[in-house]
Amino acid sequence: MAAPKKHSSTITANDGRRNNGRKPGFKVKNVKKVEKLTPAKLNKAKKERIQLYAINAIRTEFGSEEEFFMHLARESKKSYNHLKLMMEYGYGKPSEDSHSGGEKKAPVINFYGNPTTTPIDNTIEIEHDED
Repeated sequence: MAAPKKHSSTITANDGRRNNGRKPGFKVKNVKKVEKLTPAKLNKAKKERIQLYAINAIRTEFGSEEEFFMHLARESKKSYNHLKLMMEYGYGKPSEDSHSGGEKKAPVINFYGNPTTTPIDNTIEIEHDED
């Protein structure tokens, strides 16, 4: 059977069912890929390269790393974010473990009856002297 002409009276805008429009033909559209906003996973080489870029940018903009830190110290008087950055450079990032009460040990439960440790003798000996 031959394909019907485009302007034929037999081609309708829907397929005969109520409120059911005909789907357009399947054509391959040239869709441009959208670049992802998040970069790919950072590996060791990328981290080193970013670090070199940052140091080179500091040296070209401020002249030396010392001038950069002097500028950062001046800005830290005005802004909390600069102060936080300055403290992290100087003293390192605070660890989340610093507020814990130390190393916690789980209790040891012995189900076999053989004591693995010697029990502590908590008996109090009282000598009674009669007068």
